[in-house]
Amino acid sequence: MKILVISEQIVPYQSVASIRWTKIIKYLKKKNQIEQIDVVTLKKEFEKSKKNAYWIREDELLKKDAIWIDHYYAVSLPFSLKSNSVFGWIKAGAKKIITKDPIRKRCSNVVDLYRQKKIEELVLQYIQKEIQIEIYDFLITSYGPDWTVFVGSKLKQAHPDLCWIADFRDQWYREWNPKNYGRLKRKAQKVIAPADGLFRVNPYLELFESPMQPVFTITNGFDPQEAMQSESCDRFRILYTGTIYTTDDFDALFRCIKELIEGNEMDQNDVVIEYAGPTLSLFYSYIQQYRLENLFVNYDFIARKESLELQSRASILVMAGWNSKKEKIVWSGKMYEYMMARKPIVYLMAGDEQQCEAADQIHRLGGVCYQTIHSETSYLPLKQYILEKYVEWKQSGKVTITREEEYVDEFSYPNIAKKVYKILNALK
Repeated sequence: MKILVISEQIVPYQSVASIRWTKIIKYLKKKNQIEQIDVVTLKKEFEKSKKNAYWIREDELLKKDAIWIDHYYAVSLPFSLKSNSVFGWIKAGAKKIITKDPIRKRCSNVVDLYRQKKIEELVLQYIQKEIQIEIYDFLITSYGPDWTVFVGSKLKQAHPDLCWIADFRDQWYREWNPKNYGRLKRKAQKVIAPADGLFRVNPYLELFESPMQPVFTITNGFDPQEAMQSESCDRFRILYTGTIYTTDDFDALFRCIKELIEGNEMDQNDVVIEYAGPTLSLFYSYIQQYRLENLFVNYDFIARKESLELQSRASILVMAGWNSKKEKIVWSGKMYEYMMARKPIVYLMAGDEQQCEAADQIHRLGGVCYQTIHSETSYLPLKQYILEKYVEWKQSGKVTITREEEYVDEFSYPNIAKKVYKILNALK
């Protein structure tokens, strides 16, 4: 079996998205009789020091897994295509175009569409020149961005015997602009129509598949070989690692901390609130609002290994997400690291959707979920959970959880790769 994976987010680039196919490839090769797995990606210009909020850096921990890739093809881009923020319309923490200037927004859209099209053309030219596509049994493309899907569609049409799996780790064509949504939906349906199978990171993604196309849910996960030894906590450390989005809502967490301290149920000298990630301003706005500056420590955008080390000595790990009628989420990529850390988890869920799978399942991780839409009923359990863990730490110097290990193990990459391998054999 020979596989070609096309993904912009992959080893050695440091991002949660890069972990997905780096780890699946690792365990596909490690646990199964697969002759060859090659990768096509874009060449990154890694920075030795931070230049802005989003530091383009190598993941030293992830680099160890590059040995499982047989051939690594990195396509160089001309300078004009290296940035997708020519008009500066994506700010830290934004998941969409947020400018209110219609001309600027339209220009940004046009620039991004042009960029994606040009990258698609360059990658196809590179593959035609450098890679013998006929030798592969499977082509796997991982979205986003868009160019990966378009390249996969073109290659499948040119090579009908090639089994193409289009993987989506995020929602494709979000319904932000109803005027364009119908057109984009038709375009998406046409592009993925040739796919032999579709992977989605959770069952709620809308992929615009045809009725006969097989769709499989392949979640993100964690690599048990990266687990850190849990350390005793010298302070009661409340930690958030990763990017924060403008849709996230941390108000309940900080209100709990403030009330517990002012009610003399927690000693402020015991408490440390820690943040590590590229979106400090969003997190720090809550620190200022609740006047908790004296408890705050910022680590900035650090290496993933350092982030895992911070998690290993935390008392509570904080995650935020959103669950709306248009876009649902279960476990985010960062949550799988938290599973690996075996620490208490506080999940803060914003959004207007009443039903929330994460809230229903969080007890299986030994954590608690606060929902903004159910603030009246979920605030007290959140506050009690934090106090309970604080009291446990105060008495013993450590925190513990009770969770369903069998459920957690479903998200280990060895098991995820096993599932992918079975699907490949079934499609073959």
